[in-house]
Amino acid sequence: MPLSEPQVRSAKPSVSAFKLYDSEGLFLLVTPSGGKLWRYRFKVDGREKLLSFGAYPKVGLAMARKKRNTAIEKLQEGVDPAADWREVKAARTQTKRHTFKTVALDWHQLHLHEWTPAYAK
Repeated sequence: MPLSEPQVRSAKPSVSAFKLYDSEGLFLLVTPSGGKLWRYRFKVDGREKLLSFGAYPKVGLAMARKKRNTAIEKLQEGVDPAADWREVKAARTQTKRHTFKTVALDWHQLHLHEWTPAYAK
């Protein structure tokens, strides 16, 4: 039986971590410290993988299900959602590296040998 919002809200921590299962591999991991973390368990090429969707209440039940459905769609297309997420994250990091300042400093370093010290300064 799928989880309901009141069940998620009222989940209390215990001595050890436990899982509240929703459906199709989605579950809520309740940690001893009180954290409620959304996880999605799936298989790619016979290997089990785990994808994290965020912490409750920042990521609610509806949003976790939406993210799970997106991951299922990617699996049906033959794409590993975990690998796809890593690529997206790497692309974001790469985009952040190419700021105007870093490009300008690289350009300055490239042409430094052509200029006099006073001009370079």
